[in-house]
Parts: sequence; structure tokens; C-alpha cells
Amino acid sequence: MIITHNTKILEALHVDKTHILANGSIIKNAGPELVEEISKHGFEQFLQK
Repeated sequence: MIITHNTKILEALHVDKTHILANGSIIKNAGPELVEEISKHGFEQFLQK
């Protein structure tokens, strides 16, 4: 398990699961495609309600 705010680190690794944690709760679960989405669009889209 790796916890990071930097998706560049994740791009160098084999990622099989990705989770987004905000305010102490997991708000999104997905596969490795989520790393690419975060790299392109950032985390903000997951924080907006």
C-alpha cells in the first residue's frame, strides 16, 4: 500500500486498486484507470458535491 498526493509516483508502479480518501472517508474506489484520471483532471472533481 502506498499513500501519496503525487500521482507521478503511482505512474511508475503497477497499481491494481486505487482509493481516494477525503476527510477521513474513502470517497472513490476504482482500478488503475483512476490514477490517469486524477493525473489529467486532479482531485477537486471528487471533492465537489
